[in-house]
Amino acid sequence: MDNPSTPFRRRCASLLGGLALVMAMPAWAAPGRIVVGVDRIDGPHLRAEALHLTVDEAAATATIEAAQLDVPALAWSQGPLRWHCRLRRDGELSACGGRLQGGDVDGDLALQLDAQQVRLSFDDARTQVQLAIPRGAGPVAITTRALPLAPLGAMAAGSLPEGLAIRGGSVDTDLEWTSDSGLEGRVAWSGLAVEDRTRDWRIDGADGAGRIAVNPGDALQLRAQARLTRGVYVAAGQRIALADGPVDLRLDLRRGDETLWQIDRYEWRDPGRIELSGSATLDTAAAEPLRHLVLNVERGQWPAVVQRYGAAAWRAAGLDGVSVAGGIARGRVTVEDGVPTHADIALERFDVRDASGVVLDGVHGTVAWRAAGDAPATELGWRAASFDGFALGRGRIALQQRQGRWMLARPATWPTLGGQLRLDRLVFDPNEAGRPWLDARFAASGLAYDSADGRYGVAGLAVGGSLTLDGAYAQPRARLDAHVDGGELLADTVYVKFPSEPVRIALDVELGDEQIQIHSLEWTDPEALDLRASGALRRVPEVALSALELDLRRIELGPALARYARTALAAKGYDGLEAEGSLSGHLVFDESGVERFDFAARQVGLRDPIGRFAVAGLSGGIDWRHRADRPATTLSWQSMELLQIPFGAAHAAFESRNGRITLAEAIGIDVLGGQLRLERLDLQPRSPRGERYSASFAIAAIEMAQLSKVFGWPSFPGNLSGGIPEVVLAGDTIELRGGLDLYVFDGYLGVSGLRLERPFGVAPSLAADVHFQNFDLEQVTSAFSLGGMSGRLDGTIGSLRLVDWGLVGFDAWLRTQAGGRMSYKAVNDVASLGGGGGLSANLQTMALRLFDTFGYDRFGLRCRLRAEVCLMGGIDPVPPQADSANDGYTIVEGSGLPRITIVGHQRRVDWPVLVERIVEATSGQGPIIQ
Repeated sequence: MDNPSTPFRRRCASLLGGLALVMAMPAWAAPGRIVVGVDRIDGPHLRAEALHLTVDEAAATATIEAAQLDVPALAWSQGPLRWHCRLRRDGELSACGGRLQGGDVDGDLALQLDAQQVRLSFDDARTQVQLAIPRGAGPVAITTRALPLAPLGAMAAGSLPEGLAIRGGSVDTDLEWTSDSGLEGRVAWSGLAVEDRTRDWRIDGADGAGRIAVNPGDALQLRAQARLTRGVYVAAGQRIALADGPVDLRLDLRRGDETLWQIDRYEWRDPGRIELSGSATLDTAAAEPLRHLVLNVERGQWPAVVQRYGAAAWRAAGLDGVSVAGGIARGRVTVEDGVPTHADIALERFDVRDASGVVLDGVHGTVAWRAAGDAPATELGWRAASFDGFALGRGRIALQQRQGRWMLARPATWPTLGGQLRLDRLVFDPNEAGRPWLDARFAASGLAYDSADGRYGVAGLAVGGSLTLDGAYAQPRARLDAHVDGGELLADTVYVKFPSEPVRIALDVELGDEQIQIHSLEWTDPEALDLRASGALRRVPEVALSALELDLRRIELGPALARYARTALAAKGYDGLEAEGSLSGHLVFDESGVERFDFAARQVGLRDPIGRFAVAGLSGGIDWRHRADRPATTLSWQSMELLQIPFGAAHAAFESRNGRITLAEAIGIDVLGGQLRLERLDLQPRSPRGERYSASFAIAAIEMAQLSKVFGWPSFPGNLSGGIPEVVLAGDTIELRGGLDLYVFDGYLGVSGLRLERPFGVAPSLAADVHFQNFDLEQVTSAFSLGGMSGRLDGTIGSLRLVDWGLVGFDAWLRTQAGGRMSYKAVNDVASLGGGGGLSANLQTMALRLFDTFGYDRFGLRCRLRAEVCLMGGIDPVPPQADSANDGYTIVEGSGLPRITIVGHQRRVDWPVLVERIVEATSGQGPIIQ
C-alpha cells in the first residue's frame, strides 16, 4: 500500500488508470486515424508499459498493444500484449471484434466507429462493460451490467479508509464522464458486501439504486442519492435489516487534506421510523474518526425505530422490560471529537411502561442539553403517571440544564394519591463525576392509598425531605432524609399512627442486582423511640434477610407499642397489651440467625388485659454473644403474674458463656403462700435445633386454698408441692421433659407428655397424660362438694387435649382401691353423673334418707371424650360396640345394709350436658326431694 502522504492524484492512479485511455481519447492524431498512448502506469493494482490503442480507418484496422499489462485483481499478467481486429464498414459504421483472454478475463472485445463516437465494449458470460467516446467535445458514456465489485474494490483499496474492504456484490451503471465535471449517472447494486475491520462494521447482501456524481480532482467530491431496498447493516453489535421497507439516502461528500472527509449533507429517510439529516467531518486516521457531527431528527417513531436500529443496544442497556410508544417531532444533536455537545429534542405523546410498574402516558414537551454552559429552560408534561401502582396525576415540570446538569427551573406541584406532591429541588447530573447524579427535595401531604389486597395503605400522610442517588445508574446508592408529619400507615400487620410532632427517617441504601445493602437506617420519634439499623437483603433466588444490626438507643414502651406494634401484637394474640418503662439495646442477625443481643430495662411493666401475664418494675439486662463470653448481668422485678398466679419480687443473676445464657444461682420466688424455686435456666438463642430455652424448678407448700381462689375452684385444703425436672421452650411450644410430680390430697399426681403450644397466642393448645394415686376421697369430695366419700382414689386421664383452654378430648378412668362409705348426697351426685338424673322422689328414696352413710365395695367411672360426646363406662371396661341401647354399667357396687348399687343408663352423653351435671353436683347443695 502506498504511503498515506503520497499526493492524492498519484494514489488514485491505479483506480483511474483504467480510464486513462478515455481521458486521452479526444486528442486525435489525424482525421481517420486515432492513436492513444500511455507510456507508463505504475500502481499496486494496475501496471502498464507502452500501452497504445490505434484505430486506422483508412487501413480498416484496430490494434491494442502493450509491452506489459498487469492487473493483479483480475489475475492478469501479460507482456507483450497485442490484440488486433479488422474493421468492417457498413455505411458510416465501422466495426470489428475478437477474443480477449488472460488471467481471469475471457470475453469478447468489440469496437464500433461512426461519425460521432467510438464505442468499445467487452462481454463475457456474466459481465458487460461499454465505453462510448465522442469524436469531438462531449461526455464519455460508461455502461456496465453485473460488474463484480470485489475486483474494483481491490483496485480502489488505496483510496478507501484503512481497514475498509469491498467483499462482494455487483453493480449496473449508466454513467457519463467529462474532464471538467468527472463522473455522473445512475447506479444499481446487488448483493453488496462491505467490511471495516478497524471499526467493526459490515454490510451484507445490500441492494439499492440511485444516482451518483464523482469529481476525482485534487479534492474528491461525491454526491449520491439512493434508495436502499434490502440488506443487513451491522455496527457496534447492532443489526439493521431492511427487508421490510426501503430507506432513502442522500450523501454529499468531499475529501479534504489527506485523511479528512467532509460530509456537507446527509439524509436518511425511513418512513414510519426515523428521518434524519445533517453534516459531519471524519478523520479516518484518527483513533476517534468522528470530528464533527450535526444530527437533525426530523421525525422519529417509537417503538419502530428501536426495533430496526437499536434492539441490541436496548437489550444491552437492560431495557428489555421497557416499552415505549410515541414520536419525536424534531431534534438536533451535535458531536465534537466523538463527544456529544448539544441536544435539543421535542417529544410528542410518548407512552412508557416498564416491568417495575412505571407508567407514563402522554409525555410531551422539549428537552435541551449542553455539554458546557447553560441550555435554555424547557418544559415536559404528561397526561398521567404511576409508579408501582402509585398514581401521579396530570402535570408539568420545567427543567433547565446548567453546566452539564439538569435542574428544576421552578417548583412543581402535582396531584397524587388523593393529595399533593411538591418538588422544590431536582438536580440530575449524568456525568456521575464523584457526586450524586440525582438530588431532590420534596414535600407531600394528604396522601391516601389502599392496595388491592388490603395489606398496605396510607391515609392523611404528610412527608417531606430530600433524596440523593449516586453510583451506577443500574445499581444506585440512595440516601433519604425525610420527616413524617402525621397520618396513618398500614404495612401488612403493622399499623402506625404518626404523631403531629415530626418523626425523622434517614436511610442510606445501595440497590444491587443481587443484594440490597442497607448502610444505615435512622428512625427518630422523640416521644417513642430512637433506632439505628444496618443490614442486607438478598434478592436472588428470592428476597431474604442476610444481615441485620439494630441499635435500640431508646424505646419508651408505652407510646412505642401503642404507635408501632398494636396491630402486630393483636395478630399474635396480644391485643390491648399495656406497657410502661423504657428499653435500650442491640440486636445482630446474620444469615443463619441471631448473632448477638443485649438490652437494658428501666422500670419496665407489661400487662395482658385478659390476665395471662403481667410484670412490674423490671430492671436490669442481659448481654449475650454467639461466639464470645460476656460479663455477668442481673435482672430483677417487683412483681409478676402468670395465668393470674401472683409471684413475688426476685433478683436473678445471669452468665453468658459458650453461646448460652444460664442462671448463675438458683432463686426462690414467693407464690401463693409457698415458693417456686428456679433451680436451672438455660437459654440457647442460637441452638442447632433453633431457638431453645430450658429450665427446672420445684414448688413447695403452695396453699391449695389460694390456688383454688385464683382459678375460681372450690376451696381445696392442704398444700401443693412437687418438681419439674426439665421444661423446654422451643419457638412457641413448651414441653415438660421427665414429667411434673405434685403431691396433693394426701396422694401423688403426675403429668407426663405435657406439650403447650402458643401459650400466650391465638388458640393455645395443650396435650398431656395425667395419672394420680392414693388420693384421700374425703378431701377430694369435700373440695368439690360431692357429698362425702371415704377411701382411696386412683385415676388416669390419658390423651388429654385442650384448645383455647377448652376440653376437646381425653380418656379418663377413676376408680377406688378398695371400699369405703359415701353419704346420701354423694349417692345422689354420682347417680346424676351416670345419666339417671339423681334419686327420684319415691318411697325407696325416702327410706334411704333414714341412713347417713352407705357402704360400698367398688367405685369406677369412665369417660372417653370425642367430638363433644362422652362415651361413659363404670367399673367394667366399655364394650367395643357400646351405645345407649346396651345394658347399663355399674358405677358403685354396694356392701352391707342397706346395700346400694348405682347403675348408669346412658352410654353416650353430650359433653355440655355432663359438664352441667358436674356443676350442679358440685354446687354444694344436697338433693331436693318433694
